[in-house]
Amino acid sequence: MKLYSMLFFVALAAILIVGCGGATPTPTPTPAPTAAPTDTPTPVPPTATRPSPTATRADVLPSAIAFALNKTQNARSMQFDFESAVRVTKDGETNKVPGLAIKGADSTLNRNVIISGTTSDTNEFITYDVIVFGEQVFIKGLVGVPGIDAEQWYELPEPQQAGVRRLPTARGLIASFDPAEMGRAEFQASGSEELDGEKCTVWTAQKAEFAQQLIGVTEASDLKKQLGEVDSSEFQVWTCADGFIHQIRGQVSGHAAENAANTAIVTLKFLMSAFDAAVDIEAPPDAQPFPAPPSQPQPTAAPTVSEAPPTEPSADTNEPTNEPTEPSADANEPTNEPTEPSADANETATPEASPIP
Repeated sequence: MKLYSMLFFVALAAILIVGCGGATPTPTPTPAPTAAPTDTPTPVPPTATRPSPTATRADVLPSAIAFALNKTQNARSMQFDFESAVRVTKDGETNKVPGLAIKGADSTLNRNVIISGTTSDTNEFITYDVIVFGEQVFIKGLVGVPGIDAEQWYELPEPQQAGVRRLPTARGLIASFDPAEMGRAEFQASGSEELDGEKCTVWTAQKAEFAQQLIGVTEASDLKKQLGEVDSSEFQVWTCADGFIHQIRGQVSGHAAENAANTAIVTLKFLMSAFDAAVDIEAPPDAQPFPAPPSQPQPTAAPTVSEAPPTEPSADTNEPTNEPTEPSADANEPTNEPTEPSADANETATPEASPIP
């Protein structure tokens, strides 16, 4: 997904020509002598011409998507499931490299999510829970951290909260979609489907190049180099009867230039539901303070990022900014940090960060 800071609005305008005003008396002219009339032809008024309708530009986002995007971006809360991944086939063997996955409930102030990803230092897949409740941040599920019980909720002190608050949010992810950039993909209605009890229209991007950019595959990106030669691109949006976007899906497939049998496929899934519904999030009753660091902390590997993840518009201190940054790896915070995968059709995929959010 290509992310942008943006201000989006939908303007609906109507031009109304209204004649109004009271009748003004017309003065009666004083008759005056005139010359004898001559046969002067009376001018014929020109024939009124109806203006030709202007065709809608193909790169303008369809009004149904524009309306739903605006409404979804302004939702105060939602349930969501976001997942990215890369599937690599090399020498006949296929491997799936999990990307960043986040699912749960998100609101303007609070959220309760499960985060999964691959660490950049140990290349292991990890999953942990996060609760943001007002000024408090809680975490559970960290493994391999001295003094931490993976089954216990811990409250992070304020200095350690920043990393968690910067984790992507559902509201930040949907806000990252720029309507102008989406319009360049030239969406057309391609079918209908029922989601979450709502009748939905499926819209499919017609321009492959711009569909790729919506997922983050640009000529200058590392992801494009890792995919190799791009074979196909898909990007679809589901707008539903309640006026919200309930699903976004994307996929880009590529192969190695020197060996077409070595392929890579990047996938993106973003499901949303329960818009503006009350979110029942509470602080864990049995949470303990996060343990203080040992006096002689063990050195840990610093996370590496091959390409800076895209960022979303910044929010206030009560709402995380939309950067896929995990808790900092230092003596006061957990070291496990999920990152995006990378895919190379010529080499075994290494779990470097990709621009997929």
